[in-house]
Amino acid sequence: MPTIANNKIASAKPLKKRPNNKPINNKVDNKNSNPKSKNINPNNNVPNNTTNFEINLGYENFPFDLYNTRPLSNTSVDKSTKKYKTPIEIPKFMVKKKLTITPKLFKQNTWDLANQESLKNLEDSKKNGNITTQGLYDQFKARRDKERLKLEQLKLVDKADTSKHLNDAINFQGSCLEMCPVFERIRRELENNVSHLEKENNFASPDKAIKAFARPAASAPPPLPSDVRPPNVLVKALNYIVDNILQTLPEK
Repeated sequence: MPTIANNKIASAKPLKKRPNNKPINNKVDNKNSNPKSKNINPNNNVPNNTTNFEINLGYENFPFDLYNTRPLSNTSVDKSTKKYKTPIEIPKFMVKKKLTITPKLFKQNTWDLANQESLKNLEDSKKNGNITTQGLYDQFKARRDKERLKLEQLKLVDKADTSKHLNDAINFQGSCLEMCPVFERIRRELENNVSHLEKENNFASPDKAIKAFARPAASAPPPLPSDVRPPNVLVKALNYIVDNILQTLPEK
């Protein structure tokens, strides 16, 4: 802005004119810009089962080439600390391997199997009138704390509020062989949240009850194997719904 000095307005000096910029050559070489004209694979070392899409992209081992990264070399130096860095190990999920999906053989832990059988025996005692639903639920809650500690020692479930490297992750496997876990059946009976289609003699039936959908809370610990159904039980539950439930809907 102009300033007042000696009763006169002193204006700022005019800015120097910038030199004219050279015109930008926007001409595009169509011959070199055409991706089809590029010889992506001059040696033609393409497997017989490679599709045209993979050839055009230049990937010989699609889709793993999309994730290829090169570890740091022994000569790379961190400029901030001027120290040599050791090469990083390629993660397991980036190692090239065949895309084969084979069903895993189900093998239940003996302690987990015995624990679930004892829970079912307690459920039968409730049906016989030896214990109330509230009392049985309290027993189940106390037993679940011991169950979690035992399965953590057996490395069948992760500890709560802990983080680990992906290479150290456990191979989690569900072990509930019923369509609805026994603990959920007792909890839903206490909450009066059992459909009449799932009941037998006014109790949640192990042969009719189906696990209800529930979104886990953010602070919830990892699920126990006894609460997770393996794939063959999921198929069994889906077949049961299609064969026995769908024709009864909608309920009147």
